[in-house]
Amino acid sequence: MDDLSRVIAELRQLLDERTAELNAAQAREVAITEVLEVINSSSGDLAVVFDIVLDKAMALCEAAYGHVWTYDGTFFHATALRGAGKLYADLLSGMPVLAPPGTALGQILAGAAYGHVTDIRRAEGYGEDNRAGRALIELGGARTLLGVPLRKDGVLLGAITTYRQEVRPFTDKQIALLQNFATQAVIAMENARLLTDMRQALDQQAATVQVLGVINSSPGHLAPVFDAILERAMRLCDAAFGILWSDHGERFHAAALRGVPPALAKFLTTPIERADSAALGDIARSRNYVHVADLAASESHRESPLRRATVVLGGARTGLAVPIVKDDAVLGIFVIYRQEVRLFTNRQIALLQNFAAQAVIAIENARLISETREALEQQTASAEVLQVINTSPGDLAPVFDAMVERAMQLCEAATGALWIRDGDEFRVTALSGDPQAADWLRKQPPFRAAPHTVMGRMLSGEDVVHIADCRDDEPYRLYARYRELIDVSQCLTLLAVALRKDDELVGMIGIYRQQVRPFTTKQIGLLRSFAAQAEIAIENARLLEEVRQRQAELRVTFDNMGDGVVMFDEHLRLAAWNRNFQELLDIPDGLLAERPSYAGYLRILAERGEFGTDDIEAELSRRLERTDREIRLERTRPDGRVIEVRRNSVPDGGFVLIYSDVTERKQSEVELRAARDAAEAALRDLKAINHQINEELGVARTLQQSILPAAFPRHDCYQGHALMRAAHMIGGDFYDVFCLDEDRLGIVVADVSGKGVPAALFMVLVRTVLQELALRDMAPGACLAEANRQLIMRNPLSLFVTVIYGILDARTGLFTYCSGGHVMPYLLRAGGRVEVVTASASPVVGLIENANYRDLMITLKPGDGLLMVTDGVAECFNGAGEAFGEERLLAMLSSAGSIAIDGLLDTLIAELDQFAAGTQASDDVTALVVRFLGRMTAGTPGGGSRYGIGRRRGPPSFPASPRAPA
Repeated sequence: MDDLSRVIAELRQLLDERTAELNAAQAREVAITEVLEVINSSSGDLAVVFDIVLDKAMALCEAAYGHVWTYDGTFFHATALRGAGKLYADLLSGMPVLAPPGTALGQILAGAAYGHVTDIRRAEGYGEDNRAGRALIELGGARTLLGVPLRKDGVLLGAITTYRQEVRPFTDKQIALLQNFATQAVIAMENARLLTDMRQALDQQAATVQVLGVINSSPGHLAPVFDAILERAMRLCDAAFGILWSDHGERFHAAALRGVPPALAKFLTTPIERADSAALGDIARSRNYVHVADLAASESHRESPLRRATVVLGGARTGLAVPIVKDDAVLGIFVIYRQEVRLFTNRQIALLQNFAAQAVIAIENARLISETREALEQQTASAEVLQVINTSPGDLAPVFDAMVERAMQLCEAATGALWIRDGDEFRVTALSGDPQAADWLRKQPPFRAAPHTVMGRMLSGEDVVHIADCRDDEPYRLYARYRELIDVSQCLTLLAVALRKDDELVGMIGIYRQQVRPFTTKQIGLLRSFAAQAEIAIENARLLEEVRQRQAELRVTFDNMGDGVVMFDEHLRLAAWNRNFQELLDIPDGLLAERPSYAGYLRILAERGEFGTDDIEAELSRRLERTDREIRLERTRPDGRVIEVRRNSVPDGGFVLIYSDVTERKQSEVELRAARDAAEAALRDLKAINHQINEELGVARTLQQSILPAAFPRHDCYQGHALMRAAHMIGGDFYDVFCLDEDRLGIVVADVSGKGVPAALFMVLVRTVLQELALRDMAPGACLAEANRQLIMRNPLSLFVTVIYGILDARTGLFTYCSGGHVMPYLLRAGGRVEVVTASASPVVGLIENANYRDLMITLKPGDGLLMVTDGVAECFNGAGEAFGEERLLAMLSSAGSIAIDGLLDTLIAELDQFAAGTQASDDVTALVVRFLGRMTAGTPGGGSRYGIGRRRGPPSFPASPRAPA
């Protein structure tokens, strides 16, 4: 019986043990399930995961409290604490912990699968030198410790530790359970890392797209791009403030600031010398980024004024600087700062490098746009100067004034002057700019070309003299007058280019700045171009003056030849004579006073032996016969002189006799022949000059034609065709087409008042202003109103333009337009009917201030078209003075019927040429036709534009062509 009771007791005990194990296993499964659910729902929030892991581990492992540690390669950091006392928790918060050998963390760091310390007070590694270990014992009351590592692919990420406040080792099952929880924590950490990486990547991609959007919407303007880059770099890199530096050789300039403390921002208004720039100079030389963990602890903090100011005034501690490099040249440097010691991550470094690459794109875009604008300004200035040369033959004053003014404007100078050399002296011929400097120079006598001065250096053979600071130039110390010139004009930076003719110095052109800022290589080249034009003008004036002098000499020679002139009236009686006639033939006053007849006059001469001893009556009869007939003969007078006699009739009856002593003339024929050869040579020179001017006008015509679009934008919903034919070398008409977005097309047809170069140049200005305003997405009426305001302000010649500007919406066929005094469009219906738009036009553009411009609308149906022309079509004249007129135009359009759109304008030109029949056109002819093909089908993606042009972008760039076929 006792044996049976003992067996039953043993079985009951075994059942209880198995039941306890089953309950423990179920509890572990429930805990693991709950942890996995938290991991699944936490969306990367590790704090929640670590808390549930510690809660379950402490409960199932019968621990008083526990920690989750992260490892940074050197220190462990307490990331989560559960159950620890406040004093102990406060001590561990923010304190990096080392892992000495013998400790649980030390065992894990050495590679152990877990660290198990039965009694911490007796274990190695928890002595007085281990502050965290002593706190664990004294403040945490820990006796037994179990720690398991958090590892991913063999890399230690951290650890989980649990503590008992009594000496009681953890069981193998509890060790395995804590290792299982560690595996789940690693999964959570990896998920969180992946989620963080994905979010950062998305944030970086969004920032990149945003920056590229700013670059696209701010062509040529770097400030908004730099601001956007700094803002996003600071946000994504968790920086306190940022600076973008531009590299100017010996100095760095703060080009953009973001979040910079006011005191430091004030300090940065002054450029930083390269020697005082701390890491900036090193970056510019090495072209690599610099990452400083603690700026205040670096040696350059004491040596560099910039580093000191950044730390003291800006509170910066950790800094990251990345160069902006283009073709191995450093353009600038991005620097971002944290106001605490905290290194930037590799991902953040790469991100700032990516932003630097985007800055290079923006800088390159701005450079290309700036170069295009500069080239256009230079071409315009050259055309203006050539026009002045063309309109002022031989008059150098307006030519020199125009050159100096344009050179100052394009080279950003305060004062300009053109000097002409006279021996060793130079006198000012043209002045512009600062009134005080100009007034002082006008009152000065000529300047002598002293050694080492600009003029002296040019006499020595230099063609270009460029002085960065005239106060540092030797002549400033040597010559009082030169010093006075610099001081009065405040001329600091000087650029001068020599004017030479056949290697001989004839003058120079100089421009000055009132601040120390050297001129660029392009500006030097531009001034040399102006100097070349000045040399051409001087040579042209010299040739013209030589021609005028030779013509004057010829006139004096002919006036003093000594010819005698006598006139007989319609009654053949003596009417008038000159003194040379009387003296040449030695005729007394009394005889002339009698006013003899022509027959009596001849007999008197015969009696005096003027006709020799031959048959005198026959000679008299021959001369009296047909007195209206011209004769030319020579005879020898009694005194041996040879006289040439010419008789020329006059319209009202009578004739003139011209007597010349050809004896002297014979002797002077050689001189006359030489004078004639000289005149012919001068004429050839003039023809050569005229040919050169025509060639230059031809270049201007090519440039003007290149401005017009070479092709009509291709689109599924419309077709177009345009042409411009100038009446002369260059004209004032133009047209323009450009995509405002994928579905809207901007159309311009305009006619500038006036003719020739002024109208052509004004046309360039009008087109530039209109297109710039149109691309702001302004309505046509508002666009013309603003263009009117701008052109009035920039229109010294009071030119104006008639213009029609409209926007065709390819989605609806709606054509919204405004006519500024221009011919209204003709509506070409799909069935062949032609309608004349009868709406009244707004005022012309560029003439009337505050004029009102209203928008008009035409809705096109599929197949409908619009024809826009300038008045050169209606005002095309034939040889009889008849105008082509609107009636003929309407008749031609009606008969054209279904002619293809690209053939309509060819037909129009053919009609005009046939009507004019070779008569020279008096006005330019410009015509543009566009046909609406219908709305896009649902299957057509986007706007159907075959150029793929995005919203709010300008027109495509077309090669030069006088016609724009579809």
